[in-house]
Amino acid sequence: MRVSGGVTSPHKKGSTSGEFAKSRILHESSNNTQPPARRHFFSPEVYTDGSKIDDQTGSDFCAIANETITKTWKAKFSPDNTVFQAEMLALKAAIQRAITANEEVNIFSDRESSLQDLKSFYVKSKITQEAQMILLENARIGLGWVKSHIGVKGNEIADTFARRQPRMEFQPAFHSQKVS
Repeated sequence: MRVSGGVTSPHKKGSTSGEFAKSRILHESSNNTQPPARRHFFSPEVYTDGSKIDDQTGSDFCAIANETITKTWKAKFSPDNTVFQAEMLALKAAIQRAITANEEVNIFSDRESSLQDLKSFYVKSKITQEAQMILLENARIGLGWVKSHIGVKGNEIADTFARRQPRMEFQPAFHSQKVS
């Protein structure tokens, strides 16, 4: 495991913090199928995923504590949205949920590029900028990458939910407009 930081937000003038968003950015690259968070921090684990099947896009997260799913979130988006947007929205929703619940949590994604964007100085995506600003306010959120499709239970659950999500009917609480 590597813990990396050293990035400040490009969206907050005068920020001189040596650690981006005061959060831990974790990178997990082993083939071990035991959940990464359980091996390292014993915090609740949240797994995010985004999916686009044909012209339908959706995303979700699932929170797991003591091997029990404690919270799920899902959204369906416009056909114009990308998998990147869906994944970033799932990350943002998971971050917001952790702050609302006031708990220390490790959030995992199998899309390393989304996590890299959260550390980046230069992002154009409004979704990413909003997630960065939320992270700046909370030091108790860890972000990590987990290899996909190797049997990490939480990641497999999130992947299954995300693949089903685009086929579901729109519901009023879901995002049905294009997001940027």
